[in-house]
Amino acid sequence: MNASSHTAETTRPRAEYRVETVKPTVTPGKALAHLDALLNEYASTGWLVKSIVSNGALVDGTIGSHDRQREGLVVIFERLLGD
Repeated sequence: MNASSHTAETTRPRAEYRVETVKPTVTPGKALAHLDALLNEYASTGWLVKSIVSNGALVDGTIGSHDRQREGLVVIFERLLGD
């Protein structure tokens, strides 16, 4: 293979992704304990945190009703795949 036929597609590592949601709880610290356990569980099998974002998780599926929303976290994990 010559250098001109070597594309970015062949050198880009392949990866897989998982998305998890951490919902808020009434009990202080319970959501943090859940997040801690989730991060350690994924890390033990080679996953890395790609991103953690806050979202307006809907409580009952109603869109646009702010009094029915509670904040939650969306955690995106990434794991590189071998060739």
